[in-house]
Amino acid sequence: MKTIVSIILTAILICSAVFSAAESLTDINIKALDNDTLSSLADEIKAEMASRGLLNEIYPGLYLAGRDIEVGSFVYTNTEMGKDIEKFYIWIYPDMSAWDKKNAEGSNFSSAQQNAICYSTIYSAGDRITINLEKGNVLYIPYGVGTLERIQQAWAP
Repeated sequence: MKTIVSIILTAILICSAVFSAAESLTDINIKALDNDTLSSLADEIKAEMASRGLLNEIYPGLYLAGRDIEVGSFVYTNTEMGKDIEKFYIWIYPDMSAWDKKNAEGSNFSSAQQNAICYSTIYSAGDRITINLEKGNVLYIPYGVGTLERIQQAWAP
């Protein structure tokens, strides 16, 4: 009888600890966080949501296909231009060495153009382009926020 009571009490303690921990996670006072902590938390949440397939937004940055972003064909839809940006280019480089070569040669347009597989110009929110990424390609998005939607290519070999 003592064994059954101790098992029940242990189970009650474990359950209360689990519920207490879960409750503390939902009780984060985000208004009390400083700006750096809040930004870090937002980035972590967005990254986790994206890794679970819950978020298809993509932000400015450098993405390596097959590591940071899936390989395949996508439609990029620009949703936000960025402050004071009239237009920007989305670049695809064959690999990191081409990206590094472009950076070594400087940030001029002709150097970027020579080393890239392709690039597309984004003029406004709502602009859409098709992106094809193979393993090892580098996708560079310098500004704006957009969404990526996978293209189902039933016709492709």
